[in-house]
Amino acid sequence: MKHGLAVARDANDPLRCALALEQIGRVYLHQKQYTDAREIFTVGTLTAERAHSGEAEAMLLSGQARTYAETKQPLRALDCMTRAEEALTQPTETTLPEPRTFNQARLTSDYGRLYATLTSHDTRFVDQAITTLTASTTPSNTLHVKRLVFRLTELAAAHLYGGDRETGIHIGHQVMDMAAHMRSERLAEHLKILRAAVHVQVAGSDITELATRL
Repeated sequence: MKHGLAVARDANDPLRCALALEQIGRVYLHQKQYTDAREIFTVGTLTAERAHSGEAEAMLLSGQARTYAETKQPLRALDCMTRAEEALTQPTETTLPEPRTFNQARLTSDYGRLYATLTSHDTRFVDQAITTLTASTTPSNTLHVKRLVFRLTELAAAHLYGGDRETGIHIGHQVMDMAAHMRSERLAEHLKILRAAVHVQVAGSDITELATRL
């Protein structure tokens, strides 16, 4: 990725630079190096502005929002998402190449992920998490299968945190049915979100069955 960034810089290609920076930022985010991630996403957003790509700018702002959510700064996180939404509606000179496109469905999905992260720190956000995650997993929002499983995992956890045990367990089993046909280390790690929500539930045969599958 850093090699790709160097090549893009040498070619004076701000869009490719922005995309490379977004990938680097996601790596830092996954590694929980939040300060480095935030700096990379900030530079990437400025680079996307130079490229006149609202899509790229929205993608980078969404990544920035995640760093704030993970570090328990909800106001800054939501401000970044508002800016991402605005960037996506602006006229753009440069669109992103497949499969890196960032559209309204992707923004809705990222809103859901953001509220799920905020809910894991503070259950006051659970209603927004359920609303946005439900919207992002409807048939009208076409998502890649793996991304759909990620959002459904978060939705199941949100329902459990919100007190709707029956729905949370039902979606949790749906997630496990889908996950059984996938091999993904990231998905296996992401299921920790659901495990944490299951762990705080009152014991019962229904929750034990789901816990066993997890």
